[in-house]
Amino acid sequence: MLHRLAMDLACSFYADKEHDEDDIEIYAYGLEIFLSSALQLLIFLLFGLLTGQLLATIAFLAAFIPIRTVAGGYHARTHLRCFLGFCTIYAAFLGLLHSLPTQHAGLLSITFVFIAAILVLTLAPLADENKPIGPKQRKKFRRKSLMRFSILAVSAIIFSIMNIIPSIVLAFSIGLFAAACSLAAAKIRDLIKLRRVD
Repeated sequence: MLHRLAMDLACSFYADKEHDEDDIEIYAYGLEIFLSSALQLLIFLLFGLLTGQLLATIAFLAAFIPIRTVAGGYHARTHLRCFLGFCTIYAAFLGLLHSLPTQHAGLLSITFVFIAAILVLTLAPLADENKPIGPKQRKKFRRKSLMRFSILAVSAIIFSIMNIIPSIVLAFSIGLFAAACSLAAAKIRDLIKLRRVD
């Protein structure tokens, strides 16, 4: 459905201009990714609103998305699987947020950031068969991953130490942790594939 909508939009944008069929396919692919991401973002913000966790959801996404976009991680084969996978991550996030003791939010935040740091330092960036990266791109994405993660992690640690809005900082730290776990899941999947080939 998203593919067809993206194709229709791409064709309508470029109907009056001369473009190769390949160009329209590229534009359609970009639009499809944009529409899929925007729709997912809106749905999770709505979930956050309905569960009374809108600010926590924004904090979670503000940490998760910047790391995920440059560090890579687990990629599903279809938009539906991607959405369902992220629903699982989001449900786990809400479960953690409700079950963890708020009086220890600062210590828990630092723990999540520390574990995430280990995973990002050892695994980022991870390529995917759908998104291969060359050696130059790998260096560029590694530098970006580490820079973004460092800025976000240091911010989370400072806010945790200063005890500023502990529940929101905890949500932010869980977002960093979730992005790092996506890297670990992709690495495990790759190792399983290699063993099957051997």
